[in-house]
Amino acid sequence: LVLPPRQRDEARALFARALLHTAPGGTVLASMPNAEGAKSGEADLAGLAGTVQHQSKHKCRVFWSTPNAAGIDQALLAEWLALDAPREIVDGY
Repeated sequence: LVLPPRQRDEARALFARALLHTAPGGTVLASMPNAEGAKSGEADLAGLAGTVQHQSKHKCRVFWSTPNAAGIDQALLAEWLALDAPREIVDGY
């Protein structure tokens, strides 16, 4: 279960980590309020994992995918995994 935040890069990193830790045949399930980018989140997961199904009710959307290894965009997965990597800043803080 992924509860992505409104911030797109963080949400994408969470989707990538969820796919990375999903067992073969497992399902990645996400839920977001419509007002916080649920359609964009669904599109992001579809771009990464392939086929996505969804339900929408009470101003929220739940969407899920049961990806196979061949359906995962490996280049996009690597790119999104790097989004939440620690970064050194100029002053070292």
